[in-house]
Amino acid sequence: MDVADGQLDDEAAVAVITAAVMEILSKRKSGQNPVPQDPSGWRFSGRWWNEPITLGRSRPTLR
Repeated sequence: MDVADGQLDDEAAVAVITAAVMEILSKRKSGQNPVPQDPSGWRFSGRWWNEPITLGRSRPTLR
């Protein structure tokens, strides 16, 4: 496979592309974004779904 002149036959092009794809995929660990080691609690604090359901219900009061 002589790539010095810039021309490749089809099989050589497939081999080069396959090698590049395999190198890229081997650098990925699981295909997902890495999980931060120290996730902050601020993301979910104070949101409405963190409170008990009964706090969100408005009950009529007897007067």
